[in-house]
Amino acid sequence: MKDNFEVDPQTGERTLTIKWQDPATYQSTLASLTGTEFLQALQSGEVPAYPMNRLIGIEVTEVQAGIVRIALEPTEVHTNPVGAAQGGLAATLLDTAIGYALTSVLPAGMGCTTVEMNVHYIRPVFPDRGPLFCEGRVVYKGKQIATVESRLFDREDKLFAQASATCVILPNPTA
Repeated sequence: MKDNFEVDPQTGERTLTIKWQDPATYQSTLASLTGTEFLQALQSGEVPAYPMNRLIGIEVTEVQAGIVRIALEPTEVHTNPVGAAQGGLAATLLDTAIGYALTSVLPAGMGCTTVEMNVHYIRPVFPDRGPLFCEGRVVYKGKQIATVESRLFDREDKLFAQASATCVILPNPTA
């Protein structure tokens, strides 16, 4: 995300430019690959980052069946008036890791979405914290419903937030 962040040296005004692919690209790719294959393609850059991932700076760093890790470097664009990252940033990271963890165990043509999520905030996130990591882990996967957990932590394994969610498993509309 820092690549797209500019500061006008005269005014101090900041500009953030985001480019993304047509979201239909992801749906058709997900329809033809298993969840693990899709996430590995996302991790390698073979599939471009989702618009939301591009917007806030999420990167897929590790993919295993049932466990996915993502990363984000918090910056000033994520902050509220007191200088901490908005709570919605942590919730977005937690939910993304949850969705990706479940996706990693799905066959081609299937997708998922969160229907309920409980978030527990432990401590605030500040931009100078360094990279944050979020790991999602499938706890239970049935035919239509799954339970997934995620945790947000730094490189020293200090916990910032954690979540548990119920997700629904459904056919990809383009499959």
